[in-house]
Amino acid sequence: SFTLHEGEILGLTGLVGAGRTELCESIFGCAQPDEGEILLNGQKVVIPNTDKAVELGIAFVPEDRQHKGIILNNNAEDNITLNILKQLVNRLNLVNNSQRRQSAVQWMEKLNVKPAYPDMIASKFSGGNQQRIIIAKWLAANPRVLIIDEPTNGIDVGAKEAIHNILRDLTKQGI
Repeated sequence: SFTLHEGEILGLTGLVGAGRTELCESIFGCAQPDEGEILLNGQKVVIPNTDKAVELGIAFVPEDRQHKGIILNNNAEDNITLNILKQLVNRLNLVNNSQRRQSAVQWMEKLNVKPAYPDMIASKFSGGNQQRIIIAKWLAANPRVLIIDEPTNGIDVGAKEAIHNILRDLTKQGI
């Protein structure tokens, strides 16, 4: 049992196989929990799938970024704007490509993705920059809760510090 308040970082630890990833996936609706309940702002919520989690303002950066977090064969812009495409549709039901590009560039600059090339294929970015792209994808969706499973796994020391700084900044915004 745990409680998370606005603007807090809650860390879960455990050995491989202890259930940390499964807990994160259950909260996000990837898998159904065996038992328990989730309260959001004091109200019990049922999260049968990931769509419901997103609707409730919950975002999830998975541990396995290359298989579950990013589309390696797509460019940075595609990845960053994936969760907000509905917001970028005009009255003719077409995606506004200039808004889409602007949003991707804005998030790449905000999270210091290097190089800041929205057309660059995701697999060409370093691990730390791939992680920043995944975080940007979820921040673009304006979440209330951001779950990050192993946020700095497999990235260099400089990228780890940058990711930690991003997380601290998010707490100041109440996420």
